[in-house]
Amino acid sequence: MRISWKRVDSPGNDITGLGSVLIDAGWTVRRDVKDAEKCDAIVPGDVHSSLLRAKIVPDPFLGKNNEKTRWISDTSWIYERIIDISIARSNLLASFTHGGIIHVVFDAIDYDASFFFDGQYICRQTGMFSPVDIAIGIGPDAPDTPDKIPARVRFHVQPWWRQHAVKCQMAFGWDFAPEIRTVGIWKHVRLHHTGPAMIEMARVDPVPAGDHWARDRDGTRARIKLLIIARFHDPVTLAPLLGKHDVAIRVHCAGLDTTIPVKMEHGVPLHLDAGEARIPAWFPWSLGEQNVVQAVVQLIWQGVVSDEYRATIANRDVTWARNPGTLPGDENWTLVINGKRIFIRGMNWVPPDSLFGRIDASRYRKLVDLAIEMNVDMLRVWGGGIEEKPEFYEHCDRAGMLAWQEFPHACTNYPRDPRYLRISSRECNGIVQRTARHPSVVVYCAGNEFNPIINAHVVKICEDAVATHAPGTHCFKASPVQGDDHNWKVWGARRRLDAYELDGEGAYQMLTEFGMQAAPCIDTLRACCDKDDLSDIDSVAAELGYHKADLAGLMHYAREYGTPVTSVHELVKVSQCMQAHAIKRAVEVCRSRWPNVSGVFPWQLSDPWPNVSWSLVDYHFQPKLAARMLETSYAPVLPMMRNWRSTRAGRGWRRGDLVIHNATQDQFFGSVAVSIVHKDGKIRNPVLETENIKVSVSPGRPLLVRSLEGEAIPGTILLMRLSNAAGEHVVTNFSFPAMEVPRSRGDKLKDLLDARFDGWWRKHLTWLMEADRLRTDYKDWKARKAQHHG
Repeated sequence: MRISWKRVDSPGNDITGLGSVLIDAGWTVRRDVKDAEKCDAIVPGDVHSSLLRAKIVPDPFLGKNNEKTRWISDTSWIYERIIDISIARSNLLASFTHGGIIHVVFDAIDYDASFFFDGQYICRQTGMFSPVDIAIGIGPDAPDTPDKIPARVRFHVQPWWRQHAVKCQMAFGWDFAPEIRTVGIWKHVRLHHTGPAMIEMARVDPVPAGDHWARDRDGTRARIKLLIIARFHDPVTLAPLLGKHDVAIRVHCAGLDTTIPVKMEHGVPLHLDAGEARIPAWFPWSLGEQNVVQAVVQLIWQGVVSDEYRATIANRDVTWARNPGTLPGDENWTLVINGKRIFIRGMNWVPPDSLFGRIDASRYRKLVDLAIEMNVDMLRVWGGGIEEKPEFYEHCDRAGMLAWQEFPHACTNYPRDPRYLRISSRECNGIVQRTARHPSVVVYCAGNEFNPIINAHVVKICEDAVATHAPGTHCFKASPVQGDDHNWKVWGARRRLDAYELDGEGAYQMLTEFGMQAAPCIDTLRACCDKDDLSDIDSVAAELGYHKADLAGLMHYAREYGTPVTSVHELVKVSQCMQAHAIKRAVEVCRSRWPNVSGVFPWQLSDPWPNVSWSLVDYHFQPKLAARMLETSYAPVLPMMRNWRSTRAGRGWRRGDLVIHNATQDQFFGSVAVSIVHKDGKIRNPVLETENIKVSVSPGRPLLVRSLEGEAIPGTILLMRLSNAAGEHVVTNFSFPAMEVPRSRGDKLKDLLDARFDGWWRKHLTWLMEADRLRTDYKDWKARKAQHHG
């Protein structure tokens, strides 16, 4: 008999369904031409990885080999497999004698593909993140149907312009990433079954029974609220079954086990109160334990479980409070989690591999754990990247790492045509639906470095998606915007490190991008250059430039601070020292200005390929010097020297303020001692030294301990040793007095003008961009009118 099949909506990622099994193995891939040679496909993976394993193309990450693989993105490809449904059919009919549905679910494909089963066209998917769920109708006479179904997925040529693609923007080439427009099945393919009733979408929301969530580890009692959308299909034809259906909803959650009889209609949302349960508190790793509660919602049809939805819920309350000194119209930038205000010790996250399909749980785990070793609280999942695989968010949940999730928009203006908006709406809604299940995801952002007024149509899609699938979670319109800042004066404008300083309160409340390039270790550089001999920079300059090294910038900062570079080994040493000092300077500026500045995010944690970039950890997990120094700069309680300035005592003399910032929630009692050590080990400047000073530091504004004055002798290091009340060592920080060049009047005037211009620009930005939007809409209206009359 003829089998019925069609695409249906589901969340993918093994969130729903019964008897799920992976069918990643057994796929082949070939070019979409007659008699093309097949090779085994890597799933999850992509065409690049599959051809690399088959030794058809060279490794695109070595030297300039990527130029030899560009043709892959400009070719259409076919993935094929025989899918055996016999076991799934037997399991289904054992429970549903009147038939049911077998689902073949592609969790995500990249980027544009048509699907065929047994030669019949089923659907086309355009978009990198949404699942494709193909339902196969199994009637009661299913034993007469074939056991094996030929499946074919035809990938069309990848788009050339990123503005028109809801695809990883970085894949089109970035200042730290190669142009590799990947193509293929980059997430899992799985087989599961349901009865005639299936869950299209569900949400489990714990609502505190009292006025607010409990703010301790014991948790609180909460009402378990459900939102469910179900679809009912005829198992033979897959036609919708209209009208009201008698079903039951069973909920397992935190000791709650209840079954509720209800009437449901095809595609109509149902809201339920499932009862009360005690939910333990979930905290980020720096504040407490990570208690994640599993919830299972079963849809019972004719007395049998027809489908189930698997969720994670947590007792974790997130709000954003206003910073002192915030300008009118700016956002609230202080994160308050479970009633506790925190200074966000953040880090920017980019995809850890440009071949996205081969990112696995191990890679996620290593990088997130490295970030926690650096005392990082939150990862900003950058808008030029991707919605990461489920394993990333699951590990963040377990490890207590907070996530700032951006939508896949970056650094451009996006089209308004209906087709693009349909694709964008489906992809953005799906991103929120899948990630909002995770307590680690605490905020969304519509995109990176784009204009939120010109792109108001895209921002609205993002905000609506968050409001629908994660009500109560905030969504920033863009980054930077309205109090957030990306400071690229250092590196981008070749300014000195004192450009991180701001007199007075400054114009920003959060610093979410800044950084400096540094070369990775020698072994990673050999992969970049595909050469063993790295003694001469000039001989490998072209390869380093291809792997994103800005040699002019690296040499500029080496000269600026008196350390010229003549060899690759010197480049590694000097650039890593400069990067570490730049990151340390910016972080400590922000920490010293808490609570006016409430967070800081260096750019970036890791790399998607071997390169020379701003990362603190290279592609092969080798930390740079800045990673180890950030561990100190992000210490929970940190002494630092701030506000270096010239004195009247003489040229080369400095005065600075010793301050201590407490990023914990508890009062800190201890002592701090300051000493000066020269690089030759001798004490050269006893004037700046202090005995142990007893301190009591609250979690509020940083404590000014005292001002210190002395001669800044080149080669001297000022050490600040902090001990607790028991005399145990807590952390030792340092400063280079001779490198702390006091800011000139010209620099101060420039920063003052920058701050005033920034305030003026924010005040006038709204109406300027609104006028531009109206002008664009008028042009679109005239074009449509002309086309209509033509």
